[in-house]
Amino acid sequence: MEQLGEFVVNHWILFSVLVLNILALALYIAKGSASGAPQLPPTEVTRIVNHQAATIIDVRDQAAYGRGHILGSLSLPLADLASRAGTLTLDRKKPVILCCQAGNTSVAAVEPLTKAGFECIYRLKGGMVEWQQSNLPVTKG
Repeated sequence: MEQLGEFVVNHWILFSVLVLNILALALYIAKGSASGAPQLPPTEVTRIVNHQAATIIDVRDQAAYGRGHILGSLSLPLADLASRAGTLTLDRKKPVILCCQAGNTSVAAVEPLTKAGFECIYRLKGGMVEWQQSNLPVTKG
């Protein structure tokens, strides 16, 4: 323990950088969990869709959805989500995966779905950008 104190005194700049990095990591983790829905990488999304009959909801606008989307996903733009979440005829006990362009916009879609009674909500990590970078299929139209 004495050596730790000596190290901190002799290398206070390094120790300060370490503490700041730990704080930044803690804030990053807290921000991700504050959304109320964990992020899943594309490979995990395909597993949940195939094994648990999850539904993918694409919250991008119609133009972006038309340029390319995940096969079988529902288009429900974020602007319409709050007003239409309660009318969705999906099984509220089955997983729902939110998809946006880069993985950030989907955060705002979690609350309306939670209020509508959906119990298992995930977000596609990295959105369509990461989906396409993973060379997973995209359909147009």
